Amino acid sequence: MPWPATFETARLRCERLRADDLPEIRRMHRDARVMQHLGGVFTEQQSVDYLTRNLAHWDLHHHGLWIVYERDGAEPIGRALLRHLSLDNVDEVETGYAFYEPHWGRGLATELTRASLALGFNELRLSTIVAVTTPENAASQHVLTKCGLSHERNFQRGDETLALFRIHRT
Repeated sequence: MPWPATFETARLRCERLRADDLPEIRRMHRDARVMQHLGGVFTEQQSVDYLTRNLAHWDLHHHGLWIVYERDGAEPIGRALLRHLSLDNVDEVETGYAFYEPHWGRGLATELTRASLALGFNELRLSTIVAVTTPENAASQHVLTKCGLSHERNFQRGDETLALFRIHRT
C-alpha cells in the first residue's frame, strides 16, 4: 500500500515532493550548514537531477521524499524521505531527514524518524529499514540510535566513508 501524499506528526506536516518544489530543493542544496553531512552544496544541475530522480522514485514506488513544514506553517523547514537505496547490490529502503538550522535541537528529527519507521513497517510492511550518515555526524547518529537503529558498519561510496544504521521489524 503506498504512503499518502501528505502525512502528519504531532508538530509536522509532510507533503509529497512535486515538480514545482525545485526552488525549495535548490534552497536547501545551497545551504552549507544543511548540506554539511549530505555531500556538500549542490550545483544547479545536481539539484535538478536530484529532483528528477526523486520524482521518478515517487512514480515507481508511490513513496519517497516529502517537503516538511511545521504542522500549521507555510514555509518549508526541511525534508523527509523513505526511499529505495541500492547498497552492495541489495535493494534497501532508507529513511532520512534534513532540517534548516533554526529547527535543529527541537526533537523534530526524532519525531519524524519515528513516524517514518512506523509508516515503513506498518504501511509498506518492510522487514528492515536503513539510514545512512557520515561517521562525524554525531547528532544524526544520536537520533537514529534513540529511534532504535543500530550501527551496522561503515562503507565507502565513491571517496566518501559513510555509516550504515539498521532497524528490523519487531
